[in-house]
Amino acid sequence: KKKTKIKFNSNDKNIADKYSYGIGVDPDQYKALEIFKKAAKQGDINAMLRLSDYYEQGIFVKKDSDKALRLLKKAAEKGSKEAKWQLEFLESQK
Repeated sequence: KKKTKIKFNSNDKNIADKYSYGIGVDPDQYKALEIFKKAAKQGDINAMLRLSDYYEQGIFVKKDSDKALRLLKKAAEKGSKEAKWQLEFLESQK
């Protein structure tokens, strides 16, 4: 079955995940990264979390643990329980 190309729709909160995991489209981590960046700038908590993973692991970006940490803190400040948990875990590893 041929996958169709999904047009970017800023109202679709899952578009970057679709590209990341190849749901309905061919997987494209670079395109997912670009969408996560845009969404994070707009305050999307999920995008901040996912983008922090990209920076922590160096996926299509230069590895930058400080930037990953800043994104996690920003998401936690916006109420993300997952970001708070990740920050607590990182603190426990020191």
